[in-house]
Amino acid sequence: MADNAHVEDVTQLAADGAEHGSDSGEDVPALVAPAAAAEAANEDDTGSNMGSNVGSNAGSDREDDALLGGGGADEDDDGPSVDEEIARALEATGTVEVFTTALPAMCYLLGVTYLTMALLGNQIIQVGGVGTNFALTGGASRVQAAAAYADLLLGTGMIPAKFTKQAIASAVYTVVEMLYAPHTDAPQRGEVTREGSPDTGFIRKALAVARAVKETTTSAKESSADEMDRLAGRLAPLLGHDSNGVADLAAPSQTKTIKKEIQECKRIPSNPSVQPQVIWRCGGDLGVAAPKAEKNKELVAEATTCTLQLRGRWSTLCITVAACIMDMSESDGVTSNREAALGALGMITALKNAHHLVCFTDVAVALEDALDAARSMQNGSVDNRAGFAAAFVAGARVITDANRLARRDAAKGDAAKGPSAPKGGSAGPMTMNDLRELLKDKSTTSNKGKPNATDKTGMKAVKLANGKTEHFERKKGGNPRCPVKCTKDHAKETWCHFSHADK
Repeated sequence: MADNAHVEDVTQLAADGAEHGSDSGEDVPALVAPAAAAEAANEDDTGSNMGSNVGSNAGSDREDDALLGGGGADEDDDGPSVDEEIARALEATGTVEVFTTALPAMCYLLGVTYLTMALLGNQIIQVGGVGTNFALTGGASRVQAAAAYADLLLGTGMIPAKFTKQAIASAVYTVVEMLYAPHTDAPQRGEVTREGSPDTGFIRKALAVARAVKETTTSAKESSADEMDRLAGRLAPLLGHDSNGVADLAAPSQTKTIKKEIQECKRIPSNPSVQPQVIWRCGGDLGVAAPKAEKNKELVAEATTCTLQLRGRWSTLCITVAACIMDMSESDGVTSNREAALGALGMITALKNAHHLVCFTDVAVALEDALDAARSMQNGSVDNRAGFAAAFVAGARVITDANRLARRDAAKGDAAKGPSAPKGGSAGPMTMNDLRELLKDKSTTSNKGKPNATDKTGMKAVKLANGKTEHFERKKGGNPRCPVKCTKDHAKETWCHFSHADK
């Protein structure tokens, strides 16, 4: 009788535990009651404390036993349970209470009693009319899937009213985030077995690499079209109506060299390929665009001996320098970029106003001296640089001084020759009358244009545009060293001490 009373007490205690779980909205303790009663019935008389032990197990461990489903063969196999992965996730995230409450509804939607990680992650959920699942979502898409899944669970009517949609969705999302890595929307390229057909993906990559290499090689030698447009646009506000866009700049390869020296080295261009004599205007001198640089060669124009062409190349150089300065992200630390660019354009104005620099030699020497003065102020030590603006002002001053000196020399030459000397001197281009006066002492020639034997090595005096007189040797086909062009109507191969370059 004592043993039967003891069994009845344990059974009643388990039943009380089940009723307590039912009142709190949890169905899991009911799964534990039969097992607890059976265990109590098998106890012997010496287990005087078994009643309290069974009661403790029914109260504190009932949730974990029901979820894991591993309590023994006597447990109720029809109750909902989860696999080991889900159980560990619940314990780690602290969502045991909410997830356990929603577990019957989860199993009901799937028609199972044992919820696994695969079933949870791959069940179809409708989000905005499109089917998806937790394993294929991530970020905001996974949040929307968790909310839609919470609506499905609440729709079963198996969730107590005190649990809100937010609580269910949050618990599900938390567990899903721990069980499944966020899915990326980028396509996953798997291994594909091809039979003779080319891998188009590899071909696209190869073409992209080849194109990038070509662009890199080209950009290393010359400025791109976009870069040239940007430079021209930077300078357009300073040139106003005189701007011709990209055509005013130097050739793309020369512009690249000038830009590197200005922006990276902060110095006046000193590379031999960007000096006034060999500058190639991007728009061309006759409207023909500058060619591209050849492989492993720098693009340079053929050296000129024409004064007007040299003046034009000087303008191209100064405009390109000003454009590169305006394109700098920061100034040289002394003056603003605008002031420095205006200084470069000022050297163009200085040469335009140098009307007494008529002879090619005088113009070439003046430009060389101007660049030398500018470089001496900017290309030295970083601590002793005066800035681009001051350097360009110094260069313009050298051109102005050279023009003033040429005017004085011309005035002295006219005064020394008296009133019968040709007027104008180097104040302007020589007229036909001036040239006829210079040619009055020409030697007599044969019918074939050859001079006498004594004249082949003879030196002839030539009056230069600056008023000075120099002697030049008579040569077959003219003397290329003479700056004065021959205006006599005779063949190019005729012996002459004037230049036949234009014949």
